[in-house]
Amino acid sequence: MTNEPIKITDLKAKRGDLVLPKWERLVRYVGSTDIIPGGFFKITRLPNGTIVTPAKRSIPWLHPFMVAINASEEFEMYVGRGTVNNIVPWVSEDVQVGNTDPNTGQFVGVKVEPQQEGSSWIAVGVNIQGTDSEFASLELADLVAEGASGFSQLRIKEIKELPAGRGSGGVQTDERGYAWYALAQMDWLDNELEDVYQIVYHNLQHSVASSKVAGVKVKERHFFYPN
Repeated sequence: MTNEPIKITDLKAKRGDLVLPKWERLVRYVGSTDIIPGGFFKITRLPNGTIVTPAKRSIPWLHPFMVAINASEEFEMYVGRGTVNNIVPWVSEDVQVGNTDPNTGQFVGVKVEPQQEGSSWIAVGVNIQGTDSEFASLELADLVAEGASGFSQLRIKEIKELPAGRGSGGVQTDERGYAWYALAQMDWLDNELEDVYQIVYHNLQHSVASSKVAGVKVKERHFFYPN
């Protein structure tokens, strides 16, 4: 069987042609016209046909932490490669953002949960616990020692609420010790993603400051700024 594309004229039959070879050509032709997801398009297959819908917002240039709809997976977001203190965050235990799964070769995106209305955010989270220094930062050596995954210290996921202390006052940590910094905002309506608004267009630097009141250490304040 040849891999050359089939022309419409090859499908025409005339009296005396064998049925089976023509049928096989028709099957091959139909298979070659199948629509495959790619780029920033959403594909919806219906009983009466297929709808190809372009993403509502296109990204005019590539930049760190670019967030967009991953057309090949429903309710999964594409997040481009970016760094925090020159470290690439993790999206799973084994895969850093912007990379493919070494076992399957498939791109690993960020799963999101649809909601009836409102907003959620794709965010990067930093978790530095146990430091007693007055001013500390995320260190590469702490994350890659002996090839260990840094998923528990530096990760990307969807968050439903923005953290307290945003702005010049520094981001406060959640109950698990993560300080989250939003990369993009997603707006939802009737469990459908309406829009994606990019927030961060650059690699990030991170530092954390802690202070004491009456000799007692108070909650850390995390700062994120362009690298």
